[in-house]
Amino acid sequence: MKIFLGHTSSHKILARLETLGWGRFWCYHNQFNPFPGEQWGLDNGAYAAWQNDTPWDAAAFIDKAQRAAEMDGCVLAVLPDMVGQGERSLDFSLEWLAKLPKLPWYLAVQDGMELQPLWGRLLDNLDGIDGLFLGGTKRFKLTAMNWRMTADMMGKRLHYARCSTPAVLQHAMNCNVDSVDSSFPLWTKERLAIFEKVISGEAPQMQLAEEWGYRNDPSLLFNSKQTLAEERASGKRNPLRKDSRSV
Repeated sequence: MKIFLGHTSSHKILARLETLGWGRFWCYHNQFNPFPGEQWGLDNGAYAAWQNDTPWDAAAFIDKAQRAAEMDGCVLAVLPDMVGQGERSLDFSLEWLAKLPKLPWYLAVQDGMELQPLWGRLLDNLDGIDGLFLGGTKRFKLTAMNWRMTADMMGKRLHYARCSTPAVLQHAMNCNVDSVDSSFPLWTKERLAIFEKVISGEAPQMQLAEEWGYRNDPSLLFNSKQTLAEERASGKRNPLRKDSRSV
């Protein structure tokens, strides 16, 4: 499983990422500066723009996508999408695919796309797409295993976006995703250590919801009743929100 953190220029964290073989997730407003051999991802910036209630900069994204295509190391790039828009987002993403340079493009899937007829339309339009990017609300992420099966059926990879807590990371791992992104480890060295332990399997208690006070309702791991409006409001208080989709 590939691990991507949010944008950081901390020398200590970069040294650790290089040791672990992890990479970073770049947004179009970040300056690209991969370390030698880094495998990295390109975010479309739509989620950050939505969180901050600012317009998405299409021209800046095109410029960064072109730069990414000319550089080494980009292993995942997210097609432009529309947060919370379901069918409109799918149409929007597919329109953009034809306009962009060749990269390993991932299609952002979100609330509503798990249902027919939208799910069927999605399956019919995966030519030229390398993988699925699991976005959407926290409640929607509870369908991750369904998207794992969908990706396998179509011969695509699956990326789990915004693993914002160790419990969410464990859920992603349980669903056998191909990659994840998170800014959780960037806050403190203790958080980075916890994140490493979950990934290495040294925190088996993470698999026991009861030990985290969630009893038999896994949806509570995600505060899955949180609405899009509440998610936007909570993100505005997060100092990492401008750096990455993973907040």
